[in-house]
Amino acid sequence: MRVFRLLFILSILLFSFEVGAQRIEQEGLTFDFSPRYSLEEKQSVTGGYYPIVTVHALNARVIHALGINYRGKNYSYNDFNGQLQSYFDAIRVQSLYIVIEIEGTNCSHTPRIEGLFKNGDQKGNALCLRSANSKTFLSVLNFDVKKIGETTGVKALRDKIDALEAELKQKQQLQQQLDQIIRQAEIHLNNGKIELAEEGIKKAKELSGNSNEKTSEIQLIERRITENKNITKKEEPKEKSENTPVQKEAQPEKQPEVITEVNSNIFLAQAYEREGDRLNAMGSFNALKAYEQYQQAQKIYYTERVQIKMNAINGEIQLAQGLNQLGSILGDGVDKLTNDFDPDGKTSWSHLGLGYVGGLGAIGKGDMSIPQSTYFAMAIHFLGFSFEGRAAHNVLPIRTYNIYRTGWNQVVRQGYYHPVTGLPVFDEVTATVKSSAWSLGYSIGLNLPLKYFHVYGIYGVDYMLGEKYEVEAIDFVYDGANYPGPSSNKQKRYTAGINFQIPGSSIGVGLSYNVYSVAGGTTLDGITYEMKYVGSNTDLSRGINSSSYYHLYKDKYDKYVHRNMGFHLFYRFRAR
Repeated sequence: MRVFRLLFILSILLFSFEVGAQRIEQEGLTFDFSPRYSLEEKQSVTGGYYPIVTVHALNARVIHALGINYRGKNYSYNDFNGQLQSYFDAIRVQSLYIVIEIEGTNCSHTPRIEGLFKNGDQKGNALCLRSANSKTFLSVLNFDVKKIGETTGVKALRDKIDALEAELKQKQQLQQQLDQIIRQAEIHLNNGKIELAEEGIKKAKELSGNSNEKTSEIQLIERRITENKNITKKEEPKEKSENTPVQKEAQPEKQPEVITEVNSNIFLAQAYEREGDRLNAMGSFNALKAYEQYQQAQKIYYTERVQIKMNAINGEIQLAQGLNQLGSILGDGVDKLTNDFDPDGKTSWSHLGLGYVGGLGAIGKGDMSIPQSTYFAMAIHFLGFSFEGRAAHNVLPIRTYNIYRTGWNQVVRQGYYHPVTGLPVFDEVTATVKSSAWSLGYSIGLNLPLKYFHVYGIYGVDYMLGEKYEVEAIDFVYDGANYPGPSSNKQKRYTAGINFQIPGSSIGVGLSYNVYSVAGGTTLDGITYEMKYVGSNTDLSRGINSSSYYHLYKDKYDKYVHRNMGFHLFYRFRAR
């Protein structure tokens, strides 16, 4: 018994492996991991053996040097004077989504064992049994980590960053307010308005409190105020006698120099403002640079005009940050929903495809050609629901229109003599319109996903862009003006199809059955085109003659329906 246990432990040591270090970026963090696992065989109830993988340790950690990308900004391990270090260290990876390809079974393809693994988890593949008499040995062909499952500590890190950013922003706002007050006090002092300068410095000291912000600048202004007061006291004039003639008060000697300094500040501030305007006009990518120029202008000479521009840019930045945060919240919600309802990613089937839909024949009402469509589509099928966006080029069904003479307000009729009765028979004169158009469209529906097959049914709408027309009518000629026919506006689609992914690859093919419909309409509203009668049998009694003008009037059918088959090639993205 002791020998058996020794051999069992030795076998685990021999067949336990550790994957070379890999990296995955998720939630803005870069994770480094090297899972340790072992490959074994277990006997099934039928007597065969199937592979089973045990993950003994995830060995996953955050790479501190790369930090986290949060709200479009990178935060490293040592930012905020190292206040984030403990939060980075507290992050833990609870599970990894691992895909393991095994060889050595009797499967016609390489079997895959995949899913979310925690420490100590086991997963096997009973579909790939090998015979009990087989001498082949199982081995791992490929071991790949696709994504990280559950983590802990990331939210605490983000909350800490939010708190530190709010504190930093408050500090920056305080500095800006102090800058504005100090600069204004300095301007008052240069203009000889000592009392106003004193009020400004007093307000700055109250605002800074115990934060020691701008202390040296405040003290400098205070010394200058004291010096100016002393000079004023020394220069106060002595009492004059009544006989002393009144003289004009002498202006301060430095007044011209002060005015020159103020004007210089204004000129320099305006230069910064103009540079900010130039950068701001170049677009959103330069908004932050423009904001910095406005800040420089305000430090030199404060104006409400520049502050309004700064507030506008700041509002745009806050809006962008809010949208980015909203996108992050929605993304986290989708990931959580995916992990809750579909932890193994089996229902996720998304792909890019290039396809063609051709007709089975002229099916439906009216005289139609064989319509067709060549399209490029992006499809997302998840948890039983389907969504598809596509761009296509469509050859639309031929539509048949009556010819109408405006002046007579009637549909034109053309007659011939019946071969039996000899009496005249009148038919409506018609024209056919062939058209093609580019389109953008969408589809929604339901699906049933399997491992390599996918069955779906969808309803879609294509919106036509830039239709091109070709008009044909016996005995009539179209005058060639632009836009001859009514816009099809949109085309409706009903599609049922099946997709097949080639095992071991991301390439697949699909077949579909499609029902398309285009609505008819009238063309008299806003007519810019005309037809002329060129037939030899002019019949004035029926209003048909070469000197009159005619128009397309109305579709002979309210709806043109065509059915056809389609096929497409696609590239399937990996499961979530």
